Amino acid sequence: MCEPTTFMIAISTVATLAGTAYTMMQKQQTSDYDARMYEMQQEQQREMAKNRELQMQEEINERKRIALREAKSNKATLAGTNIDLGSPSFGAFLQSNREAEKRDISNLRLMGLQDQYALQMGARQSGLAAQSVRQKAKSSRVATLLGGVADASGQLSQINWGKL
Repeated sequence: MCEPTTFMIAISTVATLAGTAYTMMQKQQTSDYDARMYEMQQEQQREMAKNRELQMQEEINERKRIALREAKSNKATLAGTNIDLGSPSFGAFLQSNREAEKRDISNLRLMGLQDQYALQMGARQSGLAAQSVRQKAKSSRVATLLGGVADASGQLSQINWGKL
């Protein structure tokens, strides 16, 4: 039979190790939750970037439809006024409209790509944050484990092993 002091030290050591294990488990659960949150955010931002690409293409197509409709309307209107559709002034007018359309499409594409880039950058940052959370949690668990082992070792060193 062991002394009451030895028994209390053993109980305290077991409690320390159990507390250490529980703390490690809690840290793991917390880090898993945080990492999943960042991963969900990353996926959401990737989807938003894809949607922005589709929206950009839709805007470009709409601008092309408007330009085509305006060109047809201009030709129809001017044809009814006895203006020569082959004249240099009418050609310059049509060329000016085509250049405006190209600029508009270029601007729409640029704005869409800029938005996509920002969303993709946010997705990458969310992915890095998830990795960081996992690494930090791993380091924290190791530190907790080593601290618990050190505490248990300190408690066990108080036992007079010669009397056992």
